[in-house]
Amino acid sequence: MDNLIAGHVAAPLRLDLIEAAAHRDDSALKERLDRFEARRSKDDDLANWRESLEGGDAENGRKIFFERADAQCLRCHKFKAEGSEVGPDLTTIGTQKPREYLLESLVLPNKAIAQGFDSVSVVLKDEQEFSGVLKGETPGELILAAPGVPPIHVKKADIATRRTGLSGMPEGFGQLLSKRDLRDLVEFLANAK
Repeated sequence: MDNLIAGHVAAPLRLDLIEAAAHRDDSALKERLDRFEARRSKDDDLANWRESLEGGDAENGRKIFFERADAQCLRCHKFKAEGSEVGPDLTTIGTQKPREYLLESLVLPNKAIAQGFDSVSVVLKDEQEFSGVLKGETPGELILAAPGVPPIHVKKADIATRRTGLSGMPEGFGQLLSKRDLRDLVEFLANAK
């Protein structure tokens, strides 16, 4: 724990050490763990999850991506031939983005929305409302995509109000998934090539 506090524990081992210390009933270990937590940077948005960047199990991450109902990754993302195109295709994300980007996209999805996946909400003059990912825009219409429905074509002349929304990626994955699950998912995505 002293080495962890000093920053001398290899990144892939940090989460394992933190979890092991948290499960021990030892006041000295608990005090060191509290000291480690207190030293997390207040200026780093990913500080609470940095131990999830390396050391994961890619096979467990694959299972989370494809099988876990609480994650529902395929509902919005495509991976090879499976999934949806509401969110970015993640088939080769490991060749395009670093691990920090992957983790940030999971735990802070509104910090940087992937280009081409801006969320839009419109209220029409007849008070109908539509929301989705902006998949296309011409001078006369918007094309919105939402999970489980065909693309929605909205005539701009019919729009009363238009708002740019939050990311289609739900907030709260940092609480929904454990740090170990996040680490495994990052490992799977980082190896998607």
